[in-house]
Amino acid sequence: MANREIPSPPKGTRVNGRKLWGDVLGKYELEQHELAFVLTGGNAGQRPAPGWALAASISGAMEALTRELALELAPIRVNLVATGVTRSPLWGSMTEDEQSTMYASLASQLPVGRVGEPDDIALAYVYAMQQPMATGTSITVDGGAVLV
Repeated sequence: MANREIPSPPKGTRVNGRKLWGDVLGKYELEQHELAFVLTGGNAGQRPAPGWALAASISGAMEALTRELALELAPIRVNLVATGVTRSPLWGSMTEDEQSTMYASLASQLPVGRVGEPDDIALAYVYAMQQPMATGTSITVDGGAVLV
């Protein structure tokens, strides 16, 4: 791919990643190449569905933000974990029966045959924090939901 020059936004409108995070990073004695930010998103932007416009747009924006920050904060690594439905307190407004019904219904549709557990998602965060060559990436952990 040819290197192209991208014009800067008008003066005063740009939020520079280094300026934004500089004060925070200065408090740590780690080398910058050892640092990694891992953001959290969802899979709605990868496979939108009716009624999910807001979630899909936020998920898509999080992926774009991840790639932009990876460039602006380099050599600090920035990645995103995009999850699908995970058995968690997020669904606490539903009764236990409603949750069980939802989890079973979704599990029957997923290639892996079950919804995610918090430990499944945690493994993606560990990978994103430890993999020295991963930056600007989105790690989708949804049991294959974006495929079906």
